[in-house]
Amino acid sequence: MKKTIGLLLCLVLLLDGCAAGPEEAEIYAMDTLMTLQVWGAGRAEAVAQLKGMLNGWDGQLSVTREGSLVRQLNEGQSVSLTGELEALFSGALALSRETGGALDPCLYPVTRLWGFTTGEYRVPTQEELDALLPLTGSDKLTLSGKTASLAPGAQLDLGALVKGWAGSRAAAYLEGRGDVTCAILALGGNIQTFGTKPDGSPWQVGIQNPAGSGVAGILSVTGTWAVVTSGGYQRYFEEDGVRYSHIIDPKTGYPVSNGLASVTVLCQDGLRADGLSTALTVMGLEKAAAFWREHRDFEAVFILDSGEIYATPGAPLSSCSFQLLEEAP
Repeated sequence: MKKTIGLLLCLVLLLDGCAAGPEEAEIYAMDTLMTLQVWGAGRAEAVAQLKGMLNGWDGQLSVTREGSLVRQLNEGQSVSLTGELEALFSGALALSRETGGALDPCLYPVTRLWGFTTGEYRVPTQEELDALLPLTGSDKLTLSGKTASLAPGAQLDLGALVKGWAGSRAAAYLEGRGDVTCAILALGGNIQTFGTKPDGSPWQVGIQNPAGSGVAGILSVTGTWAVVTSGGYQRYFEEDGVRYSHIIDPKTGYPVSNGLASVTVLCQDGLRADGLSTALTVMGLEKAAAFWREHRDFEAVFILDSGEIYATPGAPLSSCSFQLLEEAP
């Protein structure tokens, strides 16, 4: 049995011409290594504050940490939400409904059964899945005012949303300071940009090649954006020669296997970017393309198992050959 964890994205930064270097820090939060780079007169204080914010959110939203709000919910308690957490929870429900359940914040009983949160990997029986699937679905999470509760037996996991949400919250904090010129935050591979690179050129974000090392293409990003990639190559295990990825189809309870190797979403709303990267992977190319055509409030890059690349017309993609999504089958 084998497990491999890869970064969602690799980041290419060309910083020539910067008058002053960034304040940099690495922290481990939300079950991943995060790298913070911030420029401007207030960079040192901003980084210190960001570290506290990220660790604080981790303490509240971790599915495994004792005493977290999510852990309390999963143990059958009702919890009170602050304004920012109320927005996160309501945003999770809204995005689940919008994607027809392809994003399910209440899928934790099934993902835990496969061992993706405990590290005890195994292929469950159909009987085990059939017993747990009725406990999943975003309708099991109820928000009443500022109070959240779960149906009996249901469990919440915001892992498919929380890093993107945190990135947007961090960017809003930096913007509000007024003494930070730009920043780039690598939150476990989720990339959050703020402002323009110090030398005035776009940030260069490389999409990891899901079939091996190196990058499959480069995105040129200017301004404040969330860039998030999901793919089965990032976390998986093998049993009897079959690879099982951590991205689970909420309808079947099985890892997705639909020809999509990775999906990258660019959006100014980090929660939306993070959640859609997972949901579109679950949908597969055809349904994901239809979803984009209906909404058109994000850009996306799709890499197939075959190596073919499709991108929405507004995706700032270069350094690779690709087809526009509007021409996709």
